[in-house]
Amino acid sequence: MKNTTPTAKPKADIDFENELWNAANELRGAVAENQYKDYVLSLLFVKHLSERYEVRKQELQLSFFDPESDYYNVNSGIKPMFWRG
Repeated sequence: MKNTTPTAKPKADIDFENELWNAANELRGAVAENQYKDYVLSLLFVKHLSERYEVRKQELQLSFFDPESDYYNVNSGIKPMFWRG
């Protein structure tokens, strides 16, 4: 007869959450509290640029197929090489 008792899942060799937390604590110790704004504002700015880039990229891609657009592609049946939509 087969043993039907549930077996415990094997635990990973490395507890990634604890490792990440410890690494963050080490890095945080090297940064003064009043300097966090330098890092956070820079990251927010890069995130904003990334989002704006994606929006503008989509606008330009759609304008290839709009006859009223300056970017209209006469061969609109053929997608441009960089088109991924």
